[in-house]
Amino acid sequence: MTDIIRMIRMTGEALYGPRWQRQLARVFGKNERTVRGWLEGRGRPKPGVLAELGAVLRQQSARLACIADEIDPPKRQRKRKV
Repeated sequence: MTDIIRMIRMTGEALYGPRWQRQLARVFGKNERTVRGWLEGRGRPKPGVLAELGAVLRQQSARLACIADEIDPPKRQRKRKV
């Protein structure tokens, strides 16, 4: 498995669970069959796919961090008096 395919699979599973192909295909503006074809060695994704994956991961990470902060706000450190 090529690195790009491995990264697509890891990202899809992390973001959308075991049935991730359709969701990730929407992110790329592709048909689900196209993404499955990549995984099966039929066709190759364009080089820009990795940059798109990175952007999606950063966006979701920021969104999840905001939700986590609402659930459990980060503790503020007090400034020490010297």
